[in-house]
Amino acid sequence: MEIPTITATKVLLAIDNKANYYSEISRKTGITIGAVMKIIYNFEKHKILKQKKAGRKNIVHVIENGERLKYLLQGVIEL
Repeated sequence: MEIPTITATKVLLAIDNKANYYSEISRKTGITIGAVMKIIYNFEKHKILKQKKAGRKNIVHVIENGERLKYLLQGVIEL
């Protein structure tokens, strides 16, 4: 996997331990829902995130590999 862009990093860091919908992530980051969806699909393809259907919405969760990446990216951003 290539290094995530700033936009993808914002999306990943905006996802917390509670239920995360595309609209919430979009609102937190200021990134359009369409762009958020593309980033999430890319992260899911690389086994960073997992999506689960909840009615008409998708809930996004960070899985173990994603937690490690999230931790590393937070450290880089703090530099």
